[in-house]
Amino acid sequence: MVCPTPGSPAWPQRISIVPNTVFNLASKPYTILAYAAILCILAAISFSGFTELPFDTHDREIALDYPHLSEDPAFFFAQDKASTSGRILDELVMWGAYATWGDNPKYFHLLSISCHVLASLVLALACTKLGCNREWSLIAGLLFLLNVAHIQAIYYISALEYPLTILFVAAAIYHYGAHSQSPSRYRLTAFYALAAASLLGHIAALMLWPFCLCWSICAGRRWRKTLRELVPLLVLFVPVVLLVIETTPTRASTWETADSLSNEEALTLLGHILQTLL
Repeated sequence: MVCPTPGSPAWPQRISIVPNTVFNLASKPYTILAYAAILCILAAISFSGFTELPFDTHDREIALDYPHLSEDPAFFFAQDKASTSGRILDELVMWGAYATWGDNPKYFHLLSISCHVLASLVLALACTKLGCNREWSLIAGLLFLLNVAHIQAIYYISALEYPLTILFVAAAIYHYGAHSQSPSRYRLTAFYALAAASLLGHIAALMLWPFCLCWSICAGRRWRKTLRELVPLLVLFVPVVLLVIETTPTRASTWETADSLSNEEALTLLGHILQTLL
């Protein structure tokens, strides 16, 4: 038995780990609209009680920082802010939300829930662009919406960066998958922009680069073409990461942890990071 080489006719053009069809859903706009409505109904049933919750833990930083920002936008880069996350995208969205409705926790909870629902919807659409059939893609989005492991990311207003970052990551993957199916400069540009924005939401979005590389290789796409698409993103990530580092206050737990580590502990931590990456 001869193993096919990447790029040969015998090499699979997409990853298929599930049956081709289950419910045979029509690929029509109304299918997505109906699916979005189902997600909203399930979210209303599952998370409606969250809108009555008050501010909790780091949520109170909203009422401390954002009044100052409304008076002086330069305070956004101040080292003495109450918020020390350094997650620029999250802080900008929170600032805009505060400017819109003040410090009413109900609307902040609605914002977190809305981002989670949108992330679930876009994730389902992204799965279809990665080669998964429509039925399994919609099931994936549904399971993501109701996964109990995500409860704290929705419960805490201050955890908005998680559903927000996943939303941008899923949108970036959608455009990369669409570009692989039908090459387009617009889709590739959108992929770069959304990937950079997701990195401003959370540093873990760096995983988007190896994920896209791994998927491209497994899907049998040409190495040269793949690297020509992904190397510019790696270059773009460098100034974005530097901006995140520069805007993260020195009081942040990230810096405190880094300063407290010995050389031996740092090497152990690096080993764990590489293990997680694999």
